[in-house]
Amino acid sequence: MTDMTSRKPSLGVVDIRDRENVRKADAKARELGDGDAMRRFVSKYGSVGTKAIYTNAIALYFRWLRKLGITMTPDEMVLDNLKCVYESNATEIATKRKHTDWLDRYVNGELVKEGIAENTRHGMAAAIKMFYKRNDSPLFDDDRDKRRKSKRRTPMLHGGSRQKQYGTSGPRNRAKARVLNSQRPSRASLTTG
Repeated sequence: MTDMTSRKPSLGVVDIRDRENVRKADAKARELGDGDAMRRFVSKYGSVGTKAIYTNAIALYFRWLRKLGITMTPDEMVLDNLKCVYESNATEIATKRKHTDWLDRYVNGELVKEGIAENTRHGMAAAIKMFYKRNDSPLFDDDRDKRRKSKRRTPMLHGGSRQKQYGTSGPRNRAKARVLNSQRPSRASLTTG
């Protein structure tokens, strides 16, 4: 007798889900128009589900932009962002940040007002940023990945474990943490003296 929970879903169920995701993604892509920017963006993802989710996020963003009176196609948006970032003077920060500010207003204004959960907003913002990036038109000042903090942590001033202080958690580094902790003066010796 086989356990019902251990069986894999049949291929028919997976195919139905994939077909539904493809149908949704195609409908959203048609809503955005037939252009190179969307085709380039969607072609970078292998998972049909990811394509559907990202295409939906882009379609909702463009729908919101249309409410504001911004009627550019995805191809025009990519080109406009490039012009704003690279053809404006160095001191024209508002022009350079135009698309970044639109995204911020959408994610931190409109989506918050609609009650969309933070993780969903984060995912939608990531999809929209990736749309620009995949089309060789990254948003201005969207280089947080380039400015990652150093993995080395600053020493703790008061107590705390050496594992937290030096990032020595994990099986390979526990011995190192024991050595470091044994070298640390005790609190009793710090108060007497």
